[in-house]
Amino acid sequence: MVRGISNPSDTGMYRVQVQALGTEANPLFKYLGQWLVDIYN
Repeated sequence: MVRGISNPSDTGMYRVQVQALGTEANPLFKYLGQWLVDIYN
């Protein structure tokens, strides 16, 4: 499930870093990765 995501209104390069919350009794964030996204018209 993804929340709070919207497309940027300006062109440019954006860094996206993704973490997921675990389902354990004491949940911790798990690092999933990082990407550079280039938006242009």
